[in-house]
Amino acid sequence: MIADIHITEKSFGDKTLMKDVKFSVDDGEKVGVVGRNGVGKSTLFGILSGKDTDYTGEVIFRRGITVATTAQEHHGLGEQTVMSYILGGLPEYSKLKKIIDEYPLTMGDNMRKIEEYTQALERFDQKGFYQVEEKIERELSNFQMRRLWQSADFFPVWRSKKAGGNC
Repeated sequence: MIADIHITEKSFGDKTLMKDVKFSVDDGEKVGVVGRNGVGKSTLFGILSGKDTDYTGEVIFRRGITVATTAQEHHGLGEQTVMSYILGGLPEYSKLKKIIDEYPLTMGDNMRKIEEYTQALERFDQKGFYQVEEKIERELSNFQMRRLWQSADFFPVWRSKKAGGNC
């Protein structure tokens, strides 16, 4: 089991948005959430990500699971690639990757930097970040987006389609 979710109730003022929502996610499963605007899809993801704690119930993740989220709308990304956008949303990834990439060029005999570098390498490995790019590429490929993983063109196309434009 990756996650076990039981939301007893989630309300906004007088409006009950969710009541007795219960499901689990197992290894290898892919889950889709479909519904009309305003029925609580984004709220559910807020609860799952830990950003929304104003509900009754419990969300349990298997030890070692990292939940990463992305914004529903994307603005001002410039030339950022899909891969760098996704990696930037992983807790700790950017900070550790920066240390791993930059410290060898500047640390010399500085013991504090050597220790920080060593700790960053260990934490990067513990978090499974050495394999994460390959996993992301594989998932994008599953959604037929493989050629876009290194492209900054993905975001303008996505925004244009969402806005009703023709691509």
